[in-house]
Formats: sequence, structure tokens, C-alpha cells
Amino acid sequence: MSEKTNELMQKLYDGVEELFASGKYEAFLRFCASFHRYSANNLALIYLQRPDANFVASYSDFRTKHARQVRKGARAIKVICPHLYKRKDGDDNEEQVLGYHVASVFDISDTEPAPNAPDGAGDLPLLCRTLDDIISDRDIGLVPLLIDHVSPVPVDYEDIISGAHGYYSMSEMRIVIDTKIQGTEQEIKTLLHEIMHAYHLTSCEEEPDKRTAEVIAESAAFIVCSWLGLDSSCYSLGYVCSWSSDKTHKELTASLDTIRNLSEDVISRIEKTMMSDDD
Repeated sequence: MSEKTNELMQKLYDGVEELFASGKYEAFLRFCASFHRYSANNLALIYLQRPDANFVASYSDFRTKHARQVRKGARAIKVICPHLYKRKDGDDNEEQVLGYHVASVFDISDTEPAPNAPDGAGDLPLLCRTLDDIISDRDIGLVPLLIDHVSPVPVDYEDIISGAHGYYSMSEMRIVIDTKIQGTEQEIKTLLHEIMHAYHLTSCEEEPDKRTAEVIAESAAFIVCSWLGLDSSCYSLGYVCSWSSDKTHKELTASLDTIRNLSEDVISRIEKTMMSDDD
């Protein structure tokens, strides 16, 4: 790798531990809700350089896809991109990663409508939709959507004596939600948390320790709640700092990657269902 790439990788290496520090982790998860399609590494890099970023794209993409011009003197955000090589193998074109290089992107706040752009072409893109938008635009409920189209296992409602809001049973392959929280925002938050457990634990080759599983499920659910416009500030993310104190960089990075993949998968499923309802 080039010297610039090595420097950026070191910045990422040093920054991952910082992201798990108390007080910064919740802000980072909220940030992820607006950039859920980026890789975990580039999410961290963008946040470390521009925590106030709203929408990023390359110089050329702003011009060709959004009819916007990057302002002169704007400071670039550095991200890591793979060198891709297409190898023809029979009738298939197989892409291989040959290495990585540093690329530049810019935040939309550093752009303006391009000169001579058609009216409306350079308008700010709609970044995300709130829960109110989803419910008001369609005669649907979010809970039935999550149960019928997102959850990988059946969801049952029971009286849970232990005081827990819900749980995922690996042995029974089902999610159980306490009947006492039906019709509340807590129902949605709990359902998302247990859905994350269901996806994560069934895909693991080795079952993670309980604390790691809880951090991953809680964090991924937090991102989706933020994307939906739900207030998740009551989530108990304070213990993340102590949890991360005995983890290696490799373990922390792997957890971030898992959190990103889980939240992106669930958000994509919600979006797909919403789009199909428009047809």
C-alpha cells in the first residue's frame, strides 16, 4: 500500500478505540443511520474527519448524479477504496480486489447547485425518512411490517414474569415480546433488538459471549431506530466503554462491521417492503 493509504489505515486503527469511548459511541451510531450503506471502516473514517457530515459523494458524482458543484477550497474527506480488476473467466466477469487506495469525497454542505443546471436538479437529496412519514404515507403499521417482512423467526406475545421486555430463543427459534408493552414505542425498540439477535446469533459460526451479543444487538437496533426517527436515547449504551476496554482492535472492528451489516440489512428490508407497497 502507498504511504497515504498506510497513514489513513493508521488513522482508522487509532480511531476505532476512540469511537467506543464513553460519550462518543452514541453519537457515532446516530451518524451511521444517515450513512448506512457505507462500509464500517469508511463510516468510521468519515465520522472521525467530519462528524457533522450529512451526505457525501465524490467530486464527479456530485456533478453527474446530483447536478452540484464542489466549492473551491472545500476540504476533502479521505476514504479507502479497493482496486478492482475484472477477470474474464468463461462467460463470467469476476471482480478481484488487488489492493486499496485513498479516495476523496465531499460533504454536501461544501457544494452548491452546478452552473446551468436544470431547475430543481441541484436540490438537496432526501436523505432519510422519519417514522411519521412512513406511517402517514401508508395505511400500515411498523410492528406488523417488522413481524411479517423483517423478522427471520415467528414473533409471539406473552406475559414475561422476569420483567424483561422480550427475548430471542435460539432453541425454539422464536421471538417473545411482553404483552404489557404492546402499542408503545418500547415495543418497536424491543422487537428490533430481538430481531438483531435472531439474525446475528443464527449466522455466527461460534456463539459470541453474552456481553458482545448484547452490544451488537443494541447498537444495530439503535441505528435502525435513529433512521426511523425514534428516540432511542434511553438505550443503555453506557456499558460499551467497559465492554470494549478488554477487546483487541480486531475484535472491535469486527463488531463494528457486524453492527453495520445487521442494521443495513434490516433497513434495506424495510425500504424494500415500503417500495413494494407503492406498486
